[in-house]
Amino acid sequence: MSLVDLAKQKFPVEFSEEECKALFDEAKNLLTSTNDCINTKSFSANPKEENCKYCLYRPACSFFHKKLETDYSFNDVLGEIKDVKKFQNGNVTVFLQNENKNLIIKNFSSKMFDELNSHKDKQIRIYNVRKESTEFVYSITETTMIYG
Repeated sequence: MSLVDLAKQKFPVEFSEEECKALFDEAKNLLTSTNDCINTKSFSANPKEENCKYCLYRPACSFFHKKLETDYSFNDVLGEIKDVKKFQNGNVTVFLQNENKNLIIKNFSSKMFDELNSHKDKQIRIYNVRKESTEFVYSITETTMIYG
């Protein structure tokens, strides 16, 4: 086995079959241990902005969902759709309620109106939004994702 750098120079890497098997066993044990902690609920995540900001697992993380219920520091929101408005310029705005907070997410495409409107009074989670200067107002981005 060898590593090749950007200048296409090869650097040999010495290894043995025993080392490979030992690393594989270590990885399997770590996976088993992690899954056991999750299954017995002895695992405790630490959801905060610096830990979660770039995590791709956010949409599937129950710890993160719980944090979103009360923490508005993330570029992700959740809430129940209370209203959906389509404006003459074609933009669509969604009005969410999360506990006692009213959130506004704007600049959806007009193509999204019927889909969003059909989910009124249902909870959704919206990831990768941009915070506006007004508190609790967000705009969608190219990477915004919606989960119902």
